[in-house]
Amino acid sequence: SSRDHPTDMVMSMQLGADDFVQKPFHFDVLIAKIQAILRRVYNYNTEETVLKTWCGATIDYERNIVSNETGSIELTKNEIFILKQLNEFH
Repeated sequence: SSRDHPTDMVMSMQLGADDFVQKPFHFDVLIAKIQAILRRVYNYNTEETVLKTWCGATIDYERNIVSNETGSIELTKNEIFILKQLNEFH
């Protein structure tokens, strides 16, 4: 962006941006930022545990499905994330 005021950067981040690149930018800095984002994305998806049994339910983290003897339900990505966090405390 050509905008360089700190409030523009903060507003962009609050609206969902992962980063803010000001013009003029250095190509090496841009490449480093892209590589950092790719590292986070690929490290986030390296969990090997796909199925987990917890509180009488089977959780399929790959398909985002929770099931028990009465049925199954598909969860959103946020719901699965919250469930993973709760499961770590158990």
